[in-house]
Amino acid sequence: RKMCLYFLKVMVFPKKDLSYRRKQRYISVHLEDYLVQLFGERG
Repeated sequence: RKMCLYFLKVMVFPKKDLSYRRKQRYISVHLEDYLVQLFGERG
């Protein structure tokens, strides 16, 4: 889980980007499916 937390921090780090909200929404929507495909787990 440390990897996941670090990954999330890296993904959400660029808060200065104008597309931050768009990225955050996209991540929040597709993050679960992405993690399922990446780790093969369903949380």
